[in-house]
Amino acid sequence: MYVTTDPKNPDAWSLVPGTDKDHLNHDASLFYDSEEDKIWHSFGCSPKEPIYVQQVDAATMLKTGPVYEVCYKNSRDHGWEDRGGDWLEGSQILKRKGVWYVIFAGYSLESSYADGVYTAAAPTGPYAYAEYSPVSNKETGYATGAGHGHLFQDLYGNWWKVTCSSVLALDYFERRINLFPAGIDSEGQMYANTALTDYPVTIPTGPRDHRKSCLKGWMLLSRKAKAGASSSEPDHAPENAFDENIKTWWNAASRNEGEWLKVDLGTTCTVHSIQANFAEDDTGEYDPSRAIIQYKVEYSNDDAHWKMMVDKWENRDDRSHDYTELPQAVKARYIRLVNRAAAFGGKFAVRDLRVFGNAGGDAPSPVDEFSIERLDDTRKASLRWNAAAGAEGYVVRYGIAANKLDLNYQLYDTAVQIVTLNKGVPYYFRIDSFNRNGYAEGALVKSVPAQ
Repeated sequence: MYVTTDPKNPDAWSLVPGTDKDHLNHDASLFYDSEEDKIWHSFGCSPKEPIYVQQVDAATMLKTGPVYEVCYKNSRDHGWEDRGGDWLEGSQILKRKGVWYVIFAGYSLESSYADGVYTAAAPTGPYAYAEYSPVSNKETGYATGAGHGHLFQDLYGNWWKVTCSSVLALDYFERRINLFPAGIDSEGQMYANTALTDYPVTIPTGPRDHRKSCLKGWMLLSRKAKAGASSSEPDHAPENAFDENIKTWWNAASRNEGEWLKVDLGTTCTVHSIQANFAEDDTGEYDPSRAIIQYKVEYSNDDAHWKMMVDKWENRDDRSHDYTELPQAVKARYIRLVNRAAAFGGKFAVRDLRVFGNAGGDAPSPVDEFSIERLDDTRKASLRWNAAAGAEGYVVRYGIAANKLDLNYQLYDTAVQIVTLNKGVPYYFRIDSFNRNGYAEGALVKSVPAQ
């Protein structure tokens, strides 16, 4: 651990004596309890050991006193912990209105992260499992995973959850950092709102309820749209840049300025924002000075005459997942991304070019009926429904109360098997629908009993 009174000066940091030998263990989280003037930390990263809590000496910043066990892995009863890996890690300890929370990650490298929580009346425990866990999870969508992270509050008191998602395309440990609206409600229940939050989300201007939608209402226009490019390499076709899969990408055959990627939205749409998610292809070792990405985005309605939409031609920053909201919406059918320079001298490569706005039609009808069956393995449930008129996709929302449908699956089918339930806990479900024009909340909520 290092300390400084001048954090912006990289030469002003000094080692806290002893912490190079007696560090705070893997994945440590510190919390200062101002009411008791004590520092506590949670830690643990192991396939066999539990998550622990221990006090930290405020003068020396070294561990002190007994070590308390919080939890072991329990995939037998908790479906969301059965993720193909046995590790517990990524904990956070915090106190809220007299309740102590220890959040922890259930995880596997082959899948993704999700976070659960245990609570206690004191930092020393005993800790009880919160049956509404996982408190943050994202099984589906563009970037999956919403665990191994921490809660924090903004200047208005709103809670947010910063987490990891697994990519695993270029490296076994390849990750991205996500940020989700979150909260702790009046009954002390934690949650993170991950439904469609890889769509544009509003920035708060004051306190707000993060259980309610924070979406801008701009829908994804580019998924599975007709694609073209100036050139491509085998196994990296232009369609890869519009498949809503962060693990795949298109790349041009060269590094040359002027290489381009194009999408036909199928009809003239109102475009509000663009997200260019670049891939690292044939880049060599990481060097911050070579992380610059330079490009431009153009639009057209006849595929012949082009106008500027986004100008990053002179950009000097690392913009690997570059999101741009347009000052004014434009009417466009064709969108073209043009290369000037890719990061690290690599090939011009794009995981997904995501276009948001409205296609000019009607929002879908709501889902007004569905069937649900809790399976013999009661950590799982199967749902089926008829296609809603005009729907492109669906968000299956579920939770432990009809007004707390905090978990979700996003899909483009009319059936799904949920595998993240807890044994012995009743659940409530609702199915929402969406398309390129809007979102429709489901017309009913159904429950299944604890089994």
